[in-house]
Amino acid sequence: MKDKYLRETRMVDFSNPAIQKLIQNMKWKEMGEFERIKAIYNYVRDDVLFGYNIDDGISASKVLADGYGQCNTKGTLFMALLRACNIPCRVHGFTIDKRLQKGAMTGFVYRNAPKSIFHSWVEINFENQWYELEAFILDKTYIKKLQEQNSECTGAFCGYGVAVKDFRNLIIEFDRNNTYIQSEGINQDFGVYDCPNELLKEHHQEISAFLLIWYSVSTTLFQMIRSKIFISDCVVFFDTIETFTQTIAGWVVLTGKNMAQISDGISNPVIAGIIYWLIRILVCGGCLVGAGILLAFIGIKIARLYKKYCWDIITILVTFISMAIAIYFGDWIKTVLPFNLLFFLLLVQVIYVGIAMAAICQRTIANITLQEE
Repeated sequence: MKDKYLRETRMVDFSNPAIQKLIQNMKWKEMGEFERIKAIYNYVRDDVLFGYNIDDGISASKVLADGYGQCNTKGTLFMALLRACNIPCRVHGFTIDKRLQKGAMTGFVYRNAPKSIFHSWVEINFENQWYELEAFILDKTYIKKLQEQNSECTGAFCGYGVAVKDFRNLIIEFDRNNTYIQSEGINQDFGVYDCPNELLKEHHQEISAFLLIWYSVSTTLFQMIRSKIFISDCVVFFDTIETFTQTIAGWVVLTGKNMAQISDGISNPVIAGIIYWLIRILVCGGCLVGAGILLAFIGIKIARLYKKYCWDIITILVTFISMAIAIYFGDWIKTVLPFNLLFFLLLVQVIYVGIAMAAICQRTIANITLQEE
């Protein structure tokens, strides 16, 4: 009977070398059954980031390679690791109300999202009892930050990917018990299936390209918040700008003070004081207004430049792909190119705009040449 809950499938591909290497490195098979389940559960919950993959039907090895997943895809990886370690498991399918996504989704995206979203959790057979495990979806860091941001909530909570009865006392640790994090949002039950392949044959949600882009963007932003390297570079980048601004401001103040010294030649102290402060105000105020006008001018020029040469979907893709690369692979980038990741993003934009301008200019020249011929 248990054999069907241990078998390998196209999605639950636990013989994949990457999965086998992970199991070997983590030494899960050397643990007792309870500790093994708990260790695998904690790994999937906290080490596999929350995020939306390209499709619910991808294999466990692909989820592991991505390094992130949501309820359905993290569940597939969870099942592969469990079965590889001889823990019988199955999948339970549902739909959940989109209201639990409110906050993570806003405005137009939330209004146009499907009313019911495909969802699943994993059930394990341990000590001749089935346990429902759902709370591996969101990592503890994400949950902790969400609780801090909603510290006034002491009862039920629905939003930001969470739907529970008691927000302060979440049941997310496995200790021979069920764990839940979205269960209060369930509005349809599809029942249990031996494997994700069979569940998806009967129930699968088509996600529009627009929502897929939104999920990808939100995932990238969630990961950005968690990336210590990226956040550190952001702090350094803006600290540098702040220091530069303070230095320029100091020079302006000093210049105004030096120029105001011409009032020293005025014998009347009242008039001299008025002239002194008038000159300082004019110099500092003039520089401030000039800097504001310059920044506005540069901003308008950049906006017009983008509108003329880069007002298309390719620019959006380049922007978000470069952001994703900087966020997800920041540590690797900095080992090869030891400079600030925000500077890296700006450099990518400069190079991209330069290529776009060159391509358009070349196309314009070619059209003029054809017309002359």
